[in-house]
Amino acid sequence: MLRRWRAVGAALLVSLVAAPTWAGGWPAPADVTAWVGSESSERFQVSETGDLSGRGTTDWAGVVRRASADVGADQLGGWQVVVFLQQPDGHYRLAVQSPPFSFNCGTSRCWMENLRIARRSVFVEWKLHWHNQFSTATLQFQARDGGWPVIGRRDEVSDDPDDGSPSWQQTVDVDRLTGQAIVTCKMDHRAKRTTRSKLPYPRTDLADFSDWFYEDSYEKLPGRCPGH
Repeated sequence: MLRRWRAVGAALLVSLVAAPTWAGGWPAPADVTAWVGSESSERFQVSETGDLSGRGTTDWAGVVRRASADVGADQLGGWQVVVFLQQPDGHYRLAVQSPPFSFNCGTSRCWMENLRIARRSVFVEWKLHWHNQFSTATLQFQARDGGWPVIGRRDEVSDDPDDGSPSWQQTVDVDRLTGQAIVTCKMDHRAKRTTRSKLPYPRTDLADFSDWFYEDSYEKLPGRCPGH
């Protein structure tokens, strides 16, 4: 899989094939709109409210586009994932923001599919489509030890080549708190093979998170589909 990912990575230098973007979710609280700045109604891609503190608050998480982002017309980007926590007086405080990020996906299509709040966590889902290959990366962030580390990740990749090569489906689930990794591979629609292993994973916080698609440590995981 990594070799195929690297091929996709090389394609990032080519012009972007237009990817869908959409606005949805809950309206932003006034404190969020004030933080984003003028013309904020055009700066929200997706958002959701939910309890991230465990205290019954109506917290807010979303993806916004920063006005200062230097992004070309052929790029998907200038986005930030931001989290605001509701305070006892009802106002909202910025808890964390990712660095601004942009994608030029070359001959691929990549887009932010969804953001949701569940289990006191923010789940961010990205998708990539390259030829006959479809990929989804879902990342789970949660407030812990003074930060917002990624505590879980799921990567799903499927490919149905048109050159006669075997089709395959691969899922990698990683608990970033324990290092537990579960790899499931299915080749040519045959029975799935699941392999469990454990690898050390460094703490990665939303405040400096930029690796939305690529997980180099998967190269070390046993049980991956052959050649991927």
